[in-house]
Amino acid sequence: MAEILVIHPEGNINSNPFLNGAVRALCGLGHGVTVVSARQAHPQEPPCQGCRLHLVDPGGALLPEARAWDCVLGVDALGIATAAPLAKRCGARLGLVSFEILFEGETGIAAKLPEILACRELDFAVVQDDVRAALLHHENRIPRRKIVTVPLAAAGARPRRSAPGRLHARFGLPEGTRIALMAGSFVSWAANRLILETASVWPDDWRILVNAHHGLREQDRALIALNDTAGRFLISDAPLPDVDDLRDLTDQVDIGLALYTPTFVNAYTGNNVKYIGMASGKIASYLRHGLPVLCNEIGTMSEAVARHRLGVAIRSMAEIPLALADYRRADHEDNCLAYFCEHLDLDRTIGPFLDAVLGR
Repeated sequence: MAEILVIHPEGNINSNPFLNGAVRALCGLGHGVTVVSARQAHPQEPPCQGCRLHLVDPGGALLPEARAWDCVLGVDALGIATAAPLAKRCGARLGLVSFEILFEGETGIAAKLPEILACRELDFAVVQDDVRAALLHHENRIPRRKIVTVPLAAAGARPRRSAPGRLHARFGLPEGTRIALMAGSFVSWAANRLILETASVWPDDWRILVNAHHGLREQDRALIALNDTAGRFLISDAPLPDVDDLRDLTDQVDIGLALYTPTFVNAYTGNNVKYIGMASGKIASYLRHGLPVLCNEIGTMSEAVARHRLGVAIRSMAEIPLALADYRRADHEDNCLAYFCEHLDLDRTIGPFLDAVLGR
């Protein structure tokens, strides 16, 4: 059995569908997996038995315990910079798991160079779709033949199991009120301000439920209170730290919001967001639960939403009121589950990743 080390500085493995499922799959095959991450304020747990989670306090080095590793995986730029010399010392296979693509035109060559140099030693890289593979090939100078594609999704569909109504009772909403779920990060690149600015012209029977992964910050609450002139926003204080927790909300709502607007404020929110495509774990999580999506033009994923009737794909925020006027979840729900099972389900798509990690 192989021993695999994952250098994952960000430390969000419990809410990352692909990484969570990939570790479970490797451990399920009997391999040993150690994940090294920075300690965060939110709870962090090993995804499964057989996984060792080593948390590093702020300022500490991402150095694992000594072990004869067969494969070392670095997640994104900081992860691969740490993983590359370690893999070379112990003669292990080296892989990059890319969720964030940093563009040299946005970072500058001095900041990008360590990542490029680390990628010279790669045996393989994993990214979410062909567009992002082409971008990673260009920006990190990785031969295209070394890049495999696996969507950022969890394993196993989770169809609706409870009737709606619980949120209506909790918030005192009239029967027939429709709810849009705004999950994940409440930030500008996830169009929080655009949604706040345009919600007042949505059809009168719609409300927007905000649920951040680890709870809303006080400044976020203040921003909502200041801009919610039509009283359309609802706030859920329940954190959802695990990828399997989302059904408590998705069963109760009508559509999931997945609007991405590159801000170019930093290297993570520019072209990395513009070309998010199949790297949207939020969209995959919605579809996994049979929840249709409202998204804007973000390439591969928005094309799939339009082509397979997985919800509503818009070109501008001005289209939302008309698009939602006659919308019904039931018209799209079966399509969402079928598409997830065919194209996203990690049980179906993980093969190339396992082959690369295990050198098959």
